[in-house]
Amino acid sequence: MQSRRAQIASQWIEVQMPKGAEAVSGFRSWPAFLYACLLEGDRDVVSFRSTDLVALHYKYGAGKHTLSPDLLVTEIHRRVVVVISGNEDGTLHPAAEEALTNWCDAHSFVFRCISSTAIEGRWVEALNWFRITRWLPDATNNMRKDLDHLEHLVRTLNGPTIGVMSRHLSTLPRDTLQAFVAELLHNHVVSADLASMPITWGTRLFPA
Repeated sequence: MQSRRAQIASQWIEVQMPKGAEAVSGFRSWPAFLYACLLEGDRDVVSFRSTDLVALHYKYGAGKHTLSPDLLVTEIHRRVVVVISGNEDGTLHPAAEEALTNWCDAHSFVFRCISSTAIEGRWVEALNWFRITRWLPDATNNMRKDLDHLEHLVRTLNGPTIGVMSRHLSTLPRDTLQAFVAELLHNHVVSADLASMPITWGTRLFPA
């Protein structure tokens, strides 16, 4: 049977994320990675940190225990400590929750506990945002005119698909168009249904 340490090591995920405060973000579980992807699509989130987080010590029963948050998130108006719970109701042991609440109160953070089940239920949306972030690095050629044209088409056409946009912007290479779509989505200039199905060239775009 695999040890707990081996299980954690086997789930470790490292990836570059636009809103990640580190050069490479590390996630100790699949739900933590998915939640970070969802943060990429949250307009209130400025950045997040996923490694070298504070370790909190607390007691219950006769034992001493340690708990580390999964993410520290900086939003526009607040800082949030995120802990992912294996319980379906998104709760922690009362002693652990008290330790986290006390630390957050002392350091001006808000405490947020989320169930891994709730996060995994949004896996399609999360992986769509991850795919969008993979397109973003190509958006460096600063072709502002074409980007503005793309935004204008989304606003004037009735829910055009990405494929339709490609025909209107036929001079743009495919990778560049993908990068522009990603930039507009990531900056919440346009919107799309990312929750129910994977993003494709058939995905429709709308003004945000």
